[in-house]
Amino acid sequence: MADSTGAFSKDNHLVLDGTTSIQDLHSPAAFAATILQEIDQAQDLVILSALYLGTGSQESQIVERAEAALKDTVNRPNFKIKFFFDHSRGQRGSINSVTLLTELVKNYHPRAQVYLYQMPQLRGFVDYLPFQLKELLG
Repeated sequence: MADSTGAFSKDNHLVLDGTTSIQDLHSPAAFAATILQEIDQAQDLVILSALYLGTGSQESQIVERAEAALKDTVNRPNFKIKFFFDHSRGQRGSINSVTLLTELVKNYHPRAQVYLYQMPQLRGFVDYLPFQLKELLG
């Protein structure tokens, strides 16, 4: 695939600066497998940013792999992982991104951290709304 700028390589990677590329992932399974692979290879820092982390088996594998990396202080003494989620979506339901990651953060803080983004304009009164309306507002 190529565009008018010639930014795409033959293997469908978006080339940014000649050395860095973005790979097009075609399925949730490929996305999860890539995250797991990158956690396995990382030596210092992994940053995951999304609206939320699901609660299925693939997401549980991500948390388990992150914990294994954090435990491996011999081979990866500087390993850290940071999760960034939407404040409302990350706390939706009784089992959610925050509950899934609570033990990880409790056991490995400050090397494991979770950040929840909330629009500054919505702080305060939004706390009284049902979660569906919170998501609608951001």
